[in-house]
Amino acid sequence: MTEEQILFAAFFHDFGKLLERSRAFNLAPDLAEVNTYAHAKFSAQFIRAVRESGAFEGYDLRGSYLATVCNEEVEQVVLFHHAPRSLEGLIIQLADWIQSAERKEKEEVPQERYLEENLVSPFLWTDTEAQKLYFSL
Repeated sequence: MTEEQILFAAFFHDFGKLLERSRAFNLAPDLAEVNTYAHAKFSAQFIRAVRESGAFEGYDLRGSYLATVCNEEVEQVVLFHHAPRSLEGLIIQLADWIQSAERKEKEEVPQERYLEENLVSPFLWTDTEAQKLYFSL
């Protein structure tokens, strides 16, 4: 994997949390069968959609930088970021641990409330005086 692909995977490894909570998308059958967290499956599906369809919300991404970064290796690293299978996967797992550090201090969210739990932007940490804003999906 290139450095750009590792950075892209680190940035988008939890993007599936948004897709999962929106309840607007169904998982591809092959991803639905994978034994990992649902958000990781949705993240991998996003990577695949950019790579295979070449389009997102009416924008043609074929031949774009983004489409070249979204290869199968990035999809696999994102899919298995909770159980890495490569050195690059370990890097993404580390990114996941760093990103989730703010949630460790809070109580675990009960399974029945998981999809309603507000997500906190990791960029909020860069401005200690910023107001936390939440938006319904």
